[in-house]
Amino acid sequence: MKETLRFLFSQRSYVYITIGGTFMGVTLYGFQVWSPAFLARVHHLDTATIGLLNGVMFAIFGVAGVLIGGFFAERLGKRDIRWRLNVPAIASIASCPVSLLFLFLPSLRGSLICWALSTMCIFAYAGPIYAVYQTVSMVRMRALASATFLFLGNLLGLGAGSAVIGFVSTQLSHRYGPLAIRYSMIFPSMLGLFAGVLFWIGSRYLAADTARASAPEPAAGG
Repeated sequence: MKETLRFLFSQRSYVYITIGGTFMGVTLYGFQVWSPAFLARVHHLDTATIGLLNGVMFAIFGVAGVLIGGFFAERLGKRDIRWRLNVPAIASIASCPVSLLFLFLPSLRGSLICWALSTMCIFAYAGPIYAVYQTVSMVRMRALASATFLFLGNLLGLGAGSAVIGFVSTQLSHRYGPLAIRYSMIFPSMLGLFAGVLFWIGSRYLAADTARASAPEPAAGG
């Protein structure tokens, strides 16, 4: 494991996409966990309606985002390998403004449309990132490469990120009341900008790191 982690974290693209992917994990899980509370407190929807909308958003638009992101990253990546990270970079950056519109538009219809677009953009990074992990790690290292990202993404995204949103909402509730949830969700919305920049920087090292990972390993003892 020590040898594998040393190699993986010497790959610059791996480091940048792991940090960027962790940021997007905070955004993804933050919206999954707190969007129902937002709809209830700000738009006063009932539980049944919220459950239906939540299912539609993540089962349909989330899956669509994964497929669309993967399609364009693969298609454009055949021309220039950097597109395999530039596509999730663009999608992650685009998720920021539409997520903010979801939070601040007064119209329920407009808010839901932006939620759908936001969900697609947030999920678009997932397919390309897992594919890139396989190309910048040696064959025997690929399982640990993905596992390390999943560990960090869940620990910081599902765990710490969601907890921070709840904490901030509680702290702001004395001033904004039920609308505090809106302002606490600005934090995960903005992380898409930072993740996009990190993906874009990582794309600059992708070709060299892929070549290094695919090079024949020296024979044992030789």
